[in-house]
Amino acid sequence: MAKLILILMAALLAVGEAQGAPQVSDLVSSEARLSANVREDWQTGSVVDVTMSVTEPVDGWTVELDAGGSIVNIWNAVVMSQRGTRYVLGPASYNHQIRAGTSIEFGMEIDGGGAFSLVTAEVKLAADVAGQAADAAIAPPPPPPGTAIPTPGGQRAPAAPAAPATTAVPAQAVGLGVSNPTVAEPPGAALQLAAFAPGPFSVRGTRIVDSGGRPVEIHGINWFGFETEIYVPHGLWARNWRDMMDEVRSLGFNTLRIPFSGELVATGGDVSGIDFALNPDLAGLNGIQILDLIVDYADTIGLRVLLDYHRGKPGGGPNDNGLWYGDGRTEADVIAEWQAMAERYRDKPAVIGADLMNEPHMATWGDGSATDWGAAAGRIGNAVLEVAPDWLVIVEGTAVYDGDTYWWGGNLQGVRDHPVRLSAPDKLVYSIHDYPPSVYEQPWFSDGRPLREVWDKNWGYIVRDGIGPVLIGEWGSFLETHADLTWAAELSDYITSLGVPWFWWSLNPNSGDTGGLLADDWTTVRPEVIRVLQPFLATSRPPVPLAASATNAGAVFAVTLDAPAAESVAVRFATVDGTATAGRDYVATAGTLTFDPGETRKSVSVPILPDGGAGGDTHFYLVVGDASGSRASGTAIITGD
Repeated sequence: MAKLILILMAALLAVGEAQGAPQVSDLVSSEARLSANVREDWQTGSVVDVTMSVTEPVDGWTVELDAGGSIVNIWNAVVMSQRGTRYVLGPASYNHQIRAGTSIEFGMEIDGGGAFSLVTAEVKLAADVAGQAADAAIAPPPPPPGTAIPTPGGQRAPAAPAAPATTAVPAQAVGLGVSNPTVAEPPGAALQLAAFAPGPFSVRGTRIVDSGGRPVEIHGINWFGFETEIYVPHGLWARNWRDMMDEVRSLGFNTLRIPFSGELVATGGDVSGIDFALNPDLAGLNGIQILDLIVDYADTIGLRVLLDYHRGKPGGGPNDNGLWYGDGRTEADVIAEWQAMAERYRDKPAVIGADLMNEPHMATWGDGSATDWGAAAGRIGNAVLEVAPDWLVIVEGTAVYDGDTYWWGGNLQGVRDHPVRLSAPDKLVYSIHDYPPSVYEQPWFSDGRPLREVWDKNWGYIVRDGIGPVLIGEWGSFLETHADLTWAAELSDYITSLGVPWFWWSLNPNSGDTGGLLADDWTTVRPEVIRVLQPFLATSRPPVPLAASATNAGAVFAVTLDAPAAESVAVRFATVDGTATAGRDYVATAGTLTFDPGETRKSVSVPILPDGGAGGDTHFYLVVGDASGSRASGTAIITGD
């Protein structure tokens, strides 16, 4: 295949001192254009996105740039060489080929305040790579923009966008085949998966109780993404959505806190950032429809869901002003969006309530002004209860009360004199967020005050004085420093002493301030997090892993190539419901098969669950595909005899 190497060059343009999101000079030829945009700039660092558009098919590329600092994170590209702040970048394994008339994007997080500039780019033109380009439903999608956790003082720590899965792009199209297995339904009673009794929940004294009046333990975790520009939980570019939820449950968590944006409710959400080969049942759905599936599956496997209005417009962190209005929205808009969510999910057993507004940090409390969050929370909460009277109403704190500062969303000092007024007081739960010194070096970490004294003053007194329950909506850390480990140990003891429910921030690894339960590969569970949380998780009834409750053999699909390939071929696979339901009839299964040169046959085993002798045949599918665009599916029949 003949190749033509084109060199693109442009003059340097300093952008280090520019305000907002400055544009960097383009590199342009008749065959390709490179443009860069500084998405975030916080003086000592930045996030830069680069777009490469081509008019001819490309089979390989490199870009030289001056980052003006050190590249500390990169996505959709790799560093090939570095000299000072000068870098040469090359393609990831899945985007070295670019179809004519299309574009790719890559980006980086930079530590340093110098000028960023594109220097040169080299593209190798190919005669025809259109047939080899990855199909959108099989090739790993670009990762979403980074999400940042806001910290007091308006500081913002940019997150590291996760790299998508990297699988080999075959040099030739292959024919795929999948068998149609039949498996007998295993004997035994239907699996009882609920981690605690179903709702509705309510408040009795300082505890959240179930419908029978029994205290409820909530050991939860945040799974963010619906509030961002991609309108879906993050990580679906790397894993199957059901597989992630199964793992959350098997580790002992019983509730998901799911942030969303008002825009998701208003528009439905135009989704991106999904590998549809691993999540084929999400193809064609918008964001709110995907949330529907997550809520239903949570109920199937015994997880509960707390919905969290994280911001108005999609993005990272809370609203920029920290209030319940802004981003082009009014309080009436927020109420309408909450009532729409209440209407949609009020009859879903998995949903336990509404976290009315994430971190209203610029709000006041109890002063009767336009920014009085305590008063507004009563109005919004009552509007929610009009539609969903069985829900809990979760009210976070502010950042400042009577001149005393605390974490965004964590200051509840005003509750003593100005409690939130709800039409149903037994549905009110206060909530706080708390973080360690690595997120922000708050004064109490160094002025000698015991942490328990700080917590008692800001929110613990609500429980100690019998005013009501408090829920920790977010706490989390990389757990890499002695100070953070000390904070985690002391807060763990405090949680135990008060019996406070909690949600770890976060399941996602791409939270810039804290990391997550999962490592950057979205698969490995970080043991340091489990060590902190295990004492809580072990106190609830141990969950039964779905796979451990299924038959050993399961339904075995044979996946075949019609001819041996000359090089390795990566094939994605995922199960999809038919009349059989994942989590009830079988265990959702997804992943990648790699055929070595010469291999033509692999197998995928899907565990089958007992359903208590309900009878009747049911079926589900295994969908497979490779990066060349080849597709196939097989049907598994579960006989009811």
